[in-house]
Amino acid sequence: MALSFLMSKPKLLPVKRDPDGTWVFFDGTIRISDLSMNENGYTSRHMFAKGNPYTGVGRASAVTPPYHYHIYQTEVFEPKQGVMCYLLDGKEYKARVGDVVTVHPGQKHTFWSDPDAEDGLHVDITGCGGGDRKGLDEAFLHNLFGYMDSVRQQDQAPSIFQMLVFMDSADVVLADIPFGLGRLMNVVVGRWIGRYLLGYQPSYKIYNETE
Repeated sequence: MALSFLMSKPKLLPVKRDPDGTWVFFDGTIRISDLSMNENGYTSRHMFAKGNPYTGVGRASAVTPPYHYHIYQTEVFEPKQGVMCYLLDGKEYKARVGDVVTVHPGQKHTFWSDPDAEDGLHVDITGCGGGDRKGLDEAFLHNLFGYMDSVRQQDQAPSIFQMLVFMDSADVVLADIPFGLGRLMNVVVGRWIGRYLLGYQPSYKIYNETE
């Protein structure tokens, strides 16, 4: 039986949507548009604003993903505006409009909008492969950013249990966990403690509605 009563959880707040259906997070500083979802994978466009603490201060930006890797999926990045800085297997690079960056399963990476570029980053991201594994999809992104924005608006920090539940559900592993224990941490702290014992979920109805 879940012991969710032991943990004080923040209220999940609704997410604003643009007229075209784009999801709006962090006071409009990041927008995510679902472009396609089919047998070839899930593609979304991530649009980062300049000059703010959430998306505009380089790797230190609040929405920069932690250094991580995907167990099964390949991830493809295609910048459409601005410059994408990224860290791949310990080396830092920059990608511009016209470049295609492919990150294979097991490759450690993160990315962010170049604060020195003239424009904020717009980048199409495709998660593909992985067979019947859920991996990176629209539910993962909507729930992850919806939750992070909710706790921000309530001046709270994200729960490590909730974040690991999200990552475990998408086969995403923190790369900085020593001794290769990231996958074990997903299972023990995320799945067993966070989900089964404390009642955190990988998906919430408020972030899965299409309207």
